[in-house]
Amino acid sequence: MRLWHLKLKLELERIDRRKRRMGDVSQEILERWKAEELETKSLYDLISRGLDPAKTRAFRGRISVTVRCAVKGHVLARVYATRYLPVLVPQTPYRAIIRDKEKRFAELPRDKEFRSAFPHVQFRDAWIDVWTDDDLIDSSIDYEKVALGVDRLPRHRIEEIELKGSEFDIPGLTVIQERHAATEVEYEGTVYQPSWYLLCRCGLRYLATHLVVEALSTRTSKIFA
Repeated sequence: MRLWHLKLKLELERIDRRKRRMGDVSQEILERWKAEELETKSLYDLISRGLDPAKTRAFRGRISVTVRCAVKGHVLARVYATRYLPVLVPQTPYRAIIRDKEKRFAELPRDKEFRSAFPHVQFRDAWIDVWTDDDLIDSSIDYEKVALGVDRLPRHRIEEIELKGSEFDIPGLTVIQERHAATEVEYEGTVYQPSWYLLCRCGLRYLATHLVVEALSTRTSKIFA
């Protein structure tokens, strides 16, 4: 998790620099910045722990709530306590129905395998998404080499540039905030129940966000979807 951890550290440093020079801003902007900082700190706290070697697709640290499917009890997501806000991490990304564990990659050509940037995540296991803007990275490196009049940049500087052009995510990962306690929201005249869509080998499961908030407030360690 080193690269993701470093990316979040750089983001917190950027937020800190912005706070020192922000001057007069509206209350609305200030609240938005505070929310961004709190969310980033929560993610940083979680990612800094690394993955739990004893569990599949799990982080180290205290799990406040485990979400299981109501059919067979399979783990759908875990809610981790952090020093800031709790973070929900799905067990399986909601992309498409995945084949069973033994066969889901059997027909995948070797050159198409997902090569994970994280040693604790098996190859071809696309739980953690990594996006890189290669054109931006290459142009930034070339620009800096020309500006400095050098043929090669130091390795640490190349890594910094690569990180700026990279994004990391686990699909569905959510920092839980006050808005998740809502039992319904209205959008363009239609009322919805805010929910997460969680993928299980039993099928797609729906979990109202307010149920997780309620479980956290009542210290309920297990809920079903």
